[in-house]
Order: sequence, then structure tokens, then C-alpha cells
Amino acid sequence: MVGLMGTLALACANADVGPSRISLIGRSTAAPLLVSLERTSCYGWCPVYRVAVYEDGVLEFEGRHFVLRPGLHEARVSAAQLVALRQAAARAQFAALNERYVRRDYPDMPSIITIMNVDGAYKEVRHYFGDTSAPDQLIRLEEEIDRIVEIERWVGTPAEREANAIW
Repeated sequence: MVGLMGTLALACANADVGPSRISLIGRSTAAPLLVSLERTSCYGWCPVYRVAVYEDGVLEFEGRHFVLRPGLHEARVSAAQLVALRQAAARAQFAALNERYVRRDYPDMPSIITIMNVDGAYKEVRHYFGDTSAPDQLIRLEEEIDRIVEIERWVGTPAEREANAIW
């Protein structure tokens, strides 16, 4: 995952290659990235994955650990889901959020890294889930992105993960 984020960081620094030109599964896409959400590991069985949604409706999922469907997967989201993602970002006032909420008020929690295309510019927000200063609208946005893209089809519900002993 670190390598992937490093690749993304390098790509963002290059004017010719940005989030609109890379993908999780290694294909080049002409469609710009709309949103990417990555959940990192914790001390426990937190699902570890990254999901990216592009403006053309392509969704890419990379399941790393404690997920129902590990590996790389591609799907499509509907036009209504694309609109819902944009509306969720607007409600959360994503552009006005700080870039980092990484204070460790509670140890052993996962981090959530969200990258969104806001008016043609990419913004990244890093959120350590144990940081009590993170605003509620950020937490709601992270949850809403997962809900809108129907993340449980790859991650599984908590009951499915437990029943299938995905750890």
C-alpha cells in the first residue's frame, strides 16, 4: 500500500501524470479520478483496502487484508452514484477540511486517506481514526463514500467477515 501511495504522490507531482492517469489495476485511463478512499490496518481485524472511482464511472477496488474479496477488482458505478459522491463531498465541505487529522488520542486505530477532485484540483485528507479533533462531517463522508460505492460487496459485512474467518 505504501508503494501505491508513493506512486500516487509522485504522479500528483508530475503535471503530465496525475490521479487521472493511474489506476489500481495498472490501466491508463483518460478519465480523471473523482474520489479515492484507503483504509489502513489497525491493531486487530480492520478491513484494509482502497477504492477509487473515476469520472467515467469506473470503480477499482484493491482488497489487502480482512476483506471478503482480496485482490484487484473493477466494476462500474451509476451516474446517480457519481452525483451522490459529489454531493457527499459538498455536504462535508471537503475543500475546507484540513489536510491532516493525525493526532493519536487513541492508539492502534486505522487511518483513512481520502483524495477527491475538487474543482479540478486534487485534495488529500489523512485521518487517523483515533484523532478526536477530526470533524464529524469527515467521518460521515468516509462512511458515506463506502455506502455509496457499496463497499460491502468486496469487504463483506462484519457478520460475513466473522463467518468466513477473514483474518
